[in-house]
Amino acid sequence: MTVGPSAVEQRFDPSKVQWTLLKEGDPALADKKRNIFCAYNHTGDMHMLEKDVPEPKAGEVLLHVRATGICGSDIHFWKHGRIGDTELQDECGAGHESAGEIIALGEGVEGWKVGDRVAIEAGIPCGQASCRFCLEGRYNQCRNMVFHSSPPFHGTLTRFIAHPAAWIHKLPDNVSFEEGSMVEPLSVALAGLEAVNVKLADTVLICGAGPIGLMSLLSAHAAGCYPIVITDLVENRLEFAKKLVPTVRTFLIERDAEPKATGEKIQELAATPLKVAIECTGFESSITTAIYVSNGQSPTHSPCSRLIRMVG
Repeated sequence: MTVGPSAVEQRFDPSKVQWTLLKEGDPALADKKRNIFCAYNHTGDMHMLEKDVPEPKAGEVLLHVRATGICGSDIHFWKHGRIGDTELQDECGAGHESAGEIIALGEGVEGWKVGDRVAIEAGIPCGQASCRFCLEGRYNQCRNMVFHSSPPFHGTLTRFIAHPAAWIHKLPDNVSFEEGSMVEPLSVALAGLEAVNVKLADTVLICGAGPIGLMSLLSAHAAGCYPIVITDLVENRLEFAKKLVPTVRTFLIERDAEPKATGEKIQELAATPLKVAIECTGFESSITTAIYVSNGQSPTHSPCSRLIRMVG
């Protein structure tokens, strides 16, 4: 474990960022050369702010952010001011699902050029020899990570950002910036499928038809899984899932239903044992249902052979 702030934490220290609150109609909002960013705060307000265009340091690139997705965590921080023990204390720039274009290179950057289109990897680990997670290649669990838009660190919903060249990924010419901004949530789905070793013809249950659930659906379908059952409390989400993958079997969850009874009904819909359950809601009842689905029996006797709880 790194002792004290890591170099990357010091680099992105929000206390070093000088910003100005912009009011509606401010001319700076229409000036495409100004570094405008969107931020939420602990009072539930959302503001447009301005900060200086950063200079890329050694090993960094300067990006013009061209598209940013809105994550559920952004909404949660805005509306509730916290997620778990992570609380907003001041203005915090939103966004971590972004793609953009390189407009300048810092010293020593190789393999990239101005004009390259990239997806941004929003989590920057410490990379220190004292961090076992970084050493073991599990850098997403680094305790000294800077994750954009996770307080106190500002996010990528900004016009310009300096970012380590090691943590960007080139976009093919046929992938738009908007599609590129979805690489981050897609990586969540792919990591989940990899963790449970999904194979061709695996039978899959996906709990939750939100963005991560839908990404998991598309990924499982592309991997050749069948049948796939997806659940949700909201009918129009399931209708959208059906448009994405017409062969998916949808199940509308009843709010007050017992998990065991729900699991049995899902098993009936699948008409075959479900080998993999991918839980994308975080609700206890949904997790319990996913466990019960395996052959419709109790979790103590026949637990789902591969169950993963997704974290977006």
